[in-house]
Amino acid sequence: MSAPAAPAPAQVQAVSSVPAAIQGATARCQDGEYSSSRHRQGTCSGHGGVAQWL
Repeated sequence: MSAPAAPAPAQVQAVSSVPAAIQGATARCQDGEYSSSRHRQGTCSGHGGVAQWL
């Protein structure tokens, strides 16, 4: 007699704690917008400058 089959694993959906709008962002601007600029010069210009580098 064979052992009972193991239940199928539950499907798990990846959950990110980072909102999609800021995934890949490199800086948060003073006005709350996010930037994905690859260079520091000019990042968040027009948004009050960089509040925090990520």
